[in-house]
Amino acid sequence: MALSAGTRLGPYEIISSIGAGGMGVVYRARDLRLDRQVAIKLLPAEMAADPHARERLRREAMAAAALDHPYICKIFEIGEDNDTLFLVMEYIAGQTLHRRLVDGRMSLPDVLRVAGEIAEALQEAHAGRILHRDLKPDNIMLTQQGHVKVMDFGLAKRIEDAARPADDATVQMQGQLTAPGTILGTPDYMSPEQIKGQALDERSDLFSFGVILAEMISGRHPFRKPSMMETMAAVLRETPEMNGDIPQGLILVLRRTLAKDAADRYASITDMRADLARLADSGEAVADEKPGSGRIPSIGRDVELQQLLPAEIPEAGLVVASPPIHESHLRIAWRSLRTLAGTGRRSRTSAALALAVLVMAALAVWWLLPGGGYQATPEAVRWYREGVAAMRDGTYYKASMALEQAVRNDSTFTMAHARLAEAWMEMDFTAKARDEMLRATPPGSHPRLTRAEQSYVNALHLTLTGNFAGAVEKYRDIVSRTSGAEQANAWLDLGRAYERNEKLKEALDSYTEASQRQSQNPAAWLRLAILYVRQRDPDKAAGAFGKAEQIYRGLSNFEGVTEVLYQRAVLANRLGKSSDARAALAQALELSRHTGSLSQQILALLQLSAYECRVNNFTQAQADATEAIDLARVNGLENLTTRGLVDLGNAYFLKGDGEEARKYFEQSLEYARRYRSDRNESRALLSLGSLEMSRGQTDEGLRNVQQAMAWYVRGGYQKETAQALILIARAQRQKGDYAAALQSFEQQLEIGRKLGDSAQIALAEQGMGTVLQAQGHLPRALSRYQQAYEAARKTGDQLNAENDILDASEALWQLGHYDQARQLLEQCGSSTSRTVLALADQIRGAMALSQRQFPVAIETSRRLLSQKGLGADLEARIRSVLGRAQAAAGARREGVASTEEAVSLATKSGSPWLIAETRRAHAETLLAAGEDRRALQAAQFAQQWFARAGNQEAEWHCWLVESLAEVRLAEPAKSREAAQKAAALLADLRQKWDDPGNYNKYLNRPDVQFERNQLDKLVAGR
Repeated sequence: MALSAGTRLGPYEIISSIGAGGMGVVYRARDLRLDRQVAIKLLPAEMAADPHARERLRREAMAAAALDHPYICKIFEIGEDNDTLFLVMEYIAGQTLHRRLVDGRMSLPDVLRVAGEIAEALQEAHAGRILHRDLKPDNIMLTQQGHVKVMDFGLAKRIEDAARPADDATVQMQGQLTAPGTILGTPDYMSPEQIKGQALDERSDLFSFGVILAEMISGRHPFRKPSMMETMAAVLRETPEMNGDIPQGLILVLRRTLAKDAADRYASITDMRADLARLADSGEAVADEKPGSGRIPSIGRDVELQQLLPAEIPEAGLVVASPPIHESHLRIAWRSLRTLAGTGRRSRTSAALALAVLVMAALAVWWLLPGGGYQATPEAVRWYREGVAAMRDGTYYKASMALEQAVRNDSTFTMAHARLAEAWMEMDFTAKARDEMLRATPPGSHPRLTRAEQSYVNALHLTLTGNFAGAVEKYRDIVSRTSGAEQANAWLDLGRAYERNEKLKEALDSYTEASQRQSQNPAAWLRLAILYVRQRDPDKAAGAFGKAEQIYRGLSNFEGVTEVLYQRAVLANRLGKSSDARAALAQALELSRHTGSLSQQILALLQLSAYECRVNNFTQAQADATEAIDLARVNGLENLTTRGLVDLGNAYFLKGDGEEARKYFEQSLEYARRYRSDRNESRALLSLGSLEMSRGQTDEGLRNVQQAMAWYVRGGYQKETAQALILIARAQRQKGDYAAALQSFEQQLEIGRKLGDSAQIALAEQGMGTVLQAQGHLPRALSRYQQAYEAARKTGDQLNAENDILDASEALWQLGHYDQARQLLEQCGSSTSRTVLALADQIRGAMALSQRQFPVAIETSRRLLSQKGLGADLEARIRSVLGRAQAAAGARREGVASTEEAVSLATKSGSPWLIAETRRAHAETLLAAGEDRRALQAAQFAQQWFARAGNQEAEWHCWLVESLAEVRLAEPAKSREAAQKAAALLADLRQKWDDPGNYNKYLNRPDVQFERNQLDKLVAGR
């Protein structure tokens, strides 16, 4: 109900309304007994009858009344008048912090003063075991004197209750107290754990305080989005941006306060308050001497990481951070030494010199020897050792869990943070790894480490910033400094560094060394197996997998067993053993669910999706990918969400649903950019570019792929660079820019050979073959296809090997080697790919046409056209063969209609070569149908394109059609000129192909013989 001025509530008289909120209306009133102004809060009329809302108001009074502090709004009493429940509190003249922030950002001195008072109020509440749970600028008043008053403990709860798992009755009561349709807390300021409905402690209020602090500094809310759900998602996942420069000290405070994981925040408001006070006292923030990057709480991109972290942590003895040994001690000793040396008193100087040298040597030895670094708490050390042991076993999920416990127990344990960063990196959580690395070596810190530890941290920093070659040198240094049982692990680390740098032979040697020094090291055997898979050595891979699995099972390490199963599935897929791959992935998925390794679950589901795509079960592929994406999203695994969206898009892409594929590729791209994952962004750009190229949007696709490749080149990712190059080359080929396409394929081939990657070699050789064939270099194209087939066969890639067979068979029949072409096509008869089978039949139809077996060509083409999902390119080629066979067999009008449709399909595909080829076929059918003028025009179009491409083999056919058309159009001179050009081009093929055998075989083709007879008559003028 609304109360007017003068209304009485017990001993209180209403003066005016102050405002209203979701849980109460507030009035300014006068206490008639004590003649003082107070504020009265009562429930809105629509909620007054709700017993649960009334209970919430009582709870607010009970919680806040227990607090007595100058920066907390005082509660005087809770009263009731005619069933109207109200709360009487201190009246505060001033404005809310929200109102103050509307006017703009605050000065840094004001920020520190206000933040310090809020912190003091929270410290009082937490000392009384009370959480606020709804801290926000609307609930913070600034008095006319500028002091803070924290108010509205309507969501307050005792810490013990907030941390206790709720029983069913409690859950039901909480649901009633927050009804109707409200969320417990204000989404803009809730902590991640509050949004997730998890147990809370003091650190939840700290997060809310951090949001307010960020808003005071920058003048804007760091997470707020257009909708409540978007805001909540941002709180859970996003790293906020800040306007302007932020003092470095405040960046560090905000980083800890706004950490997504409560364990990474300040342990208490007392610690945070101490840092704020130190900043205010030192004047660092006020003077703004150390401006930060403007990003909180973590730095995401490589360049920012490089700016905030030193290029290397200085070697031992130069920088030490804390007593009892400090750089100043060494300097004092050195100054003393110099002073004594200059006294001229040789005996005393010698003694002093000896003493000083001994002291300095002792200090240096203390620092350099193992154990001279930071001494963590015993509990942290225990978790650290467990985490490192798991790392050495190659079980990174287990390692991450242990190392997280280590840093919770000791937040300044540099090596625990660094090892945790490595675990995140191995699981492909690059952003988390970067953030953890910043916690390991915060800007301005001087971690106390042994020399080996320094080398390790520097190596990890170089890896995270893409300097893989530099990381290799650091790990080599570690190997040289390590002895005994630790050497096996050092060799293992060096192997991973080589592997990231694509030095596979060196990586293989390192893993072999590790396995020899410690035969029961499962990670060494697992990495050996993975490299054998990459090198297409299935027998050695199987043996290493078996050894790794045996050790993992003996250790009851099921995360390791899961990884073996997953990698075995990769091998089975490459060998074309689909059923084996499916079985291994199903086992991996079941085990990962048992161990709780989310990343392994998601990766297994994505591999299952890829498997279902290969066997054309697109519905199940989409279901598997969708399940993986949902699992990643729910658990905030943005990198795997991004990867899953790409895989789901690929499922639709292979299914032929380009629009759905585009939708998921674009979602993946948006996710990657939102969460600053450059590598995932590049992967999404590659997929999107490939889709666009396949749909004829060549320029758009080329731009996306080139953007991705630029990042791969900068980061030294050679394998991914090669993948981008092949797409770029295909786009250039699609546009008819054959010189550029050949250059790109050659660059890809060079990378493939450098890496020893047979798959890349096969793709590059095949690509160059297609370019050479489009240019009419049939013998050279055939040689490339044969080399591509040999490389693909080594990899066990059955699908690419079959495509190479198809390409080679087409080049063979065009050269007149029909029998060899048929023998090759027989090898594709057992293919599981419908596309391969259809292409093989299309080639058979083209051979029948070349041999002038027109009924066979017509029947084969019609049978193919009865199939669905052929694709524009393939259908255009089929209709081209069909139309020419129909026209030659006497069905001239049908032939013209078929080739017209072929031209239309080729135009949609955007392939210049296919457009020219179908125009040539259309010219032939138009000529057969007596449409001489149109035939001449179509032949001229095709001839001009083939001439630009340098394809003499196709061009001479076009000149022949032109000559025949000119004869019918009564242009004998033009006809003879065209015929002479055709004859000259045909003769030049002998020299161009540089192989008389191939040339003679070509001349013996039945269709070529028929056309040569026509040509001879035209040249002779008959």
